Amino acid sequence: MFSPERYLAALRFAAEKHLQQKFPGSEQPREVWIVKLADRIANMDAPPHYWTAEKRVAYRQEALVIADSLGSASSVLDPRLRACIAAYPA
Repeated sequence: MFSPERYLAALRFAAEKHLQQKFPGSEQPREVWIVKLADRIANMDAPPHYWTAEKRVAYRQEALVIADSLGSASSVLDPRLRACIAAYPA
């Protein structure tokens, strides 16, 4: 079994690869990044009751990758997403 640190590193790697497939570098316009930030903010409500702890951690971790990767697109949405991440039950 993986240590928690190694598991989170693997989740972060997978999330980054997922984002690279969806948003390969700066090829996407800024507006697409803003939509992705806003979409994740809208989806950061309480997770469904049937999600496992691992799924909640992975979702939160993916949100961090989104904020780190795309946050520069909006000085308004970036702090809002980070506040939602901080409040997200993991």
